[in-house]
Amino acid sequence: MLEPMSRATVRRALAEYSPASRPFQSPDFLDRIVWHLQALLSSRSFEDILFDKSHRFQIDEVYLLDGDSLALVSFASCAPARHSTFKRVNNSAKRIAAQICDGNGQIRCSFEKPDGRNFISEVGEQMVLVAIVRGQPNEMILANFEFSLRRIEDHFHDQFEQAGTALMHALQPFPEDCPLI
Repeated sequence: MLEPMSRATVRRALAEYSPASRPFQSPDFLDRIVWHLQALLSSRSFEDILFDKSHRFQIDEVYLLDGDSLALVSFASCAPARHSTFKRVNNSAKRIAAQICDGNGQIRCSFEKPDGRNFISEVGEQMVLVAIVRGQPNEMILANFEFSLRRIEDHFHDQFEQAGTALMHALQPFPEDCPLI
């Protein structure tokens, strides 16, 4: 419990301290040339090729869904245009809620989309946290994701018990920590 909490604190502090700095060095000249050619021939963007070749992991969007109805409770996105308004992500949240359930009505832990992105989900007592990710998550990432959901449920347990409580803005900082993982 202490390890994911300390990682979350350090991630938040680093993101607030130096938001413009990049943690990776740019690739060599020869690698860039080869990857640009691969992007050109495969009709993918150079950024997608770079992401694949560097074996990075990134959480693009996070959805906090109600455990019973799978309705959208809160969200966070790396894209500022999507993050700015509820209406832009509500349809996506409905599609994701329909896709995370298997044939028996159980929530799947993960599945892959045709575009190469993955969905990972963590089921809590009252909520389900779903993330759209690029790359393959490891155990440390999954532990951080589980910690994020546990922290949300511990902090807002009483409000989740009351039906109809408006929590979108109160919850917003908690899912925003997830893209920093």
